[in-house]
Parts: sequence; structure tokens; C-alpha cells
Amino acid sequence: MRPPELTDEQQDVDARSDGRSALWSAVHSRRHDNARALATAGANPWQPMTAGWSPGRLNLAGPEPDLFGPAPTGVKLTPAEREAVALAAELAERLQVDHFEGIGLLAVAGIDAPEAIRRLNGTPMTEDELLAHYDVEVDEEPEPGVEDDWNWLSEMNDLLLVGVTEIPGGCVLTQRCPHRRNRRSGHKPAQARRCAPPADSRPPTYRPREHQESPANAQR
Repeated sequence: MRPPELTDEQQDVDARSDGRSALWSAVHSRRHDNARALATAGANPWQPMTAGWSPGRLNLAGPEPDLFGPAPTGVKLTPAEREAVALAAELAERLQVDHFEGIGLLAVAGIDAPEAIRRLNGTPMTEDELLAHYDVEVDEEPEPGVEDDWNWLSEMNDLLLVGVTEIPGGCVLTQRCPHRRNRRSGHKPAQARRCAPPADSRPPTYRPREHQESPANAQR
């Protein structure tokens, strides 16, 4: 069934907002039913609009690459792009994260979580210490290892909070990343400084100390 907004507003299905069409937005958000309805209504899937990419080419990198039929000559993904798409799918399966936007992830080989925290000049913090730091009250005690037991951290919009998880061969760091640098403060998220080690199977996190330039950061 076609969404109501598509049947009511068909005057220009390729109209753009902030440089992107409704079809691009549907593909980007993986609303494939909406994308299919827009294409049926006349939207052009192969019209370039973002860094030379069209909604159709973007869709080639998604889970339904045949949504708009065969790609025109010169639009198909390059071997390197296809390799990146395959790797992205594998990482998504391994990470099991539903929402990626605004999250930075870094895999570091050859060091464990304590060493990563040391290099960041961070201070390890337990979950209880983080709860106290952010003045958060938890209604009930979650069972250890439950997937949602650290969900409250997602509401802490603290750019200096970093998660550190050990994996075979190294560790993975996660950090909320702003869409643009704060020009007034000059703060760079990579200079965050306070950490918390893992408890059971939970990911470790850290809260940085007061911002100060380290020699390592000053040389970058």
C-alpha cells in the first residue's frame, strides 16, 4: 500500500530538500516500501545528488540492491566499493547495533583495555561510579549480562564518555561523535579522558578527566 503522503503530493517526486530527494531519504533510511512507491510514482533513482551518488547507486550498497532493476552503465559499484559493502554487512552482523549515526568506533590491535585507557590518560570508572557521577537513579537492579542493563548511558550526551571492550588481538573503543567540531571550545572527541573497565560481559566505559592537552595530542 502506498503511503498517504505519496498519493497526496505527486507534483514533483524528485523535489529536493537540503540537496536530497524523498527517494534518497527513503533509501538512506531503508524504507524500501516507500522507495518502491516513489519510483513507481516517477521518481528518478539514477539522478546524482550527493557527491555524485544517486539514490539508486546508494541502494546498490544496501540490503536490496535489485530494488530499482539493473543499474545503468557506469553506475555499478567498483570492486573496492563492493568489498567495503561486504565488510560493512559483516561488521553490522558482528556488532549487532541498531543505530550507528553519531557513534564513532575504533579497533586497535595489540593492546588491552587498561593500556587503551592509559594512553587516553583516562580514569577507569565502574557502573556505580558512573551512576553517581551522572546522578542517575536506576529503578531496579538488572540481571548481570542483560543486554539492556546499560541503556541509561545512551541518554548521557557526554562527548568525553568512551567505551572500551577487549576482543581477541586488541580492543574496540566507542564514543559518541558530534556532527561538527565545537569551534568555540576547540574540543576534539578523540581527546576524551576517563574510562570504566568491564563488569561481567558488559562493555567497559570511561569518563574523561578535565580537558587538558597531552604531549601526544599536542603533536597531532
